[in-house]
Amino acid sequence: SNSRSRSSDRYECDCCNETFNRREKLFEHKAEAHRGAMTVRCEVCRKCFEDDAELAAHDRTHTADERAGRCS
Repeated sequence: SNSRSRSSDRYECDCCNETFNRREKLFEHKAEAHRGAMTVRCEVCRKCFEDDAELAAHDRTHTADERAGRCS
């Protein structure tokens, strides 16, 4: 599923962790904010990216300790 229910009335985007009180709003958000094929996921924070280059640039924002804690 493209969404996780944070609580009975909150829906969390699995790409950026923004939350919405209606499932329809989550779907609208994903259609607008994440139009591309967001198929590459950061193993530290679970954010999505369009390609490996974007992920590599993002990965540098995490500390060495955060990166070391990833499952491989």
